[in-house]
Amino acid sequence: TNATFSTPFARLGVPPEGCSSVHFARLMGPENAMRMLGMDGWAPTAKEAAAVGLINECVSSEDLLDAAHAQLRSRLANADYVKNHRGYADTA
Repeated sequence: TNATFSTPFARLGVPPEGCSSVHFARLMGPENAMRMLGMDGWAPTAKEAAAVGLINECVSSEDLLDAAHAQLRSRLANADYVKNHRGYADTA
């Protein structure tokens, strides 16, 4: 819950690149995407990011590693997920 999320665009005075402008709007709606990518340079807290859909879950710093392990175990137990994401580690 101590995390914040930000992009460098407002600080650098440059327009956002296409990937974040498209995906952020899909994830959290165009209004929140503009707040984050535009001149406001909004840096939502973890709770705010969860509330607008930027992240899936907000956990305490103390529980973060256990939550990450649980998420990984859940994904690896899903045969379709593993099949669809096979080979990513092989490209390194």
